[in-house]
Amino acid sequence: MSDLKDLNNYLFGALDRLSKNDLKGDELKDEINRASTMGNVASAIIQNYALQMKAEQMKLQSIPTRASSEIIVPIEDLNKPRVIRDKNFYKSSSNA
Repeated sequence: MSDLKDLNNYLFGALDRLSKNDLKGDELKDEINRASTMGNVASAIIQNYALQMKAEQMKLQSIPTRASSEIIVPIEDLNKPRVIRDKNFYKSSSNA
């Protein structure tokens, strides 16, 4: 969580620099470009964290089945769950 705190500090630092009245001309343009780039990178970082949280939620909500190499993962967009098999499931001659 420290990473998100650091990101928050960087973004507020950029906001502080943009709010200075003594920035004019090229200095102001440079700071605007820097802040815009930071905002884009921050969005990507936040989306990455959101994806990681979603994956953890799905892992916690998964339902083990009788075959130890299968789990059922509830998918929000579908009416029925999806079965995911372990990549080694098909290597065994008894499962093929």
